[in-house]
Amino acid sequence: MERWAKSIENKDRVLDIGCGEGRLLQKFGPNYNYTGIDFSKKLIGLARERYGGKNCKFIVGDITNENTWNDLEKFDKVFAVAVIHHLPSKKEQLYVLKKMKKHLKPGGVVYISFWNLWRKKYWREHLRGLPWKFRILPGLDSLRWVMIPFRKTGLKRFYFAGSKRYWGKLLAQAGWKNVQIRFDKNKKNMWAVLD
Repeated sequence: MERWAKSIENKDRVLDIGCGEGRLLQKFGPNYNYTGIDFSKKLIGLARERYGGKNCKFIVGDITNENTWNDLEKFDKVFAVAVIHHLPSKKEQLYVLKKMKKHLKPGGVVYISFWNLWRKKYWREHLRGLPWKFRILPGLDSLRWVMIPFRKTGLKRFYFAGSKRYWGKLLAQAGWKNVQIRFDKNKKNMWAVLD
């Protein structure tokens, strides 16, 4: 995110999908024309406390719901940092990616990242989830589902384990040209910069 944040200019309108408590603003500050969307009222509340100002707008909304997108304008920069892999189906993922493209100004840029959930570190969680995956099985999407412990809370969070190839094909289906998915140097994350 630090590398991406450096590309933001004062004149840019920024959209942060799945903004949480405003983590992106930690990198470039609240003096930009910023809109953040998250489904968590609690996290949006924290973001408003920390970064509430005339240029920051925070929306409680579900990015898979049309109503969330209805009143949004177009943006110069759109961020989706570690968000799309929390959506359970290809249909929902594709919908959100198309909306991101639709709300991008000509000449704008989308920054998107995905966790690499096929690393050896997560194999045990994939195996533990097999009975659950086969019991639900609403389609092949569920074979990519994995529940991963969240820090040391004892709680598990849902993830969709897409591969580099999967995300690349999905971005192409959403209408992006010349998609290149890259790994970071330790292969923990995959990312793409799209224009």
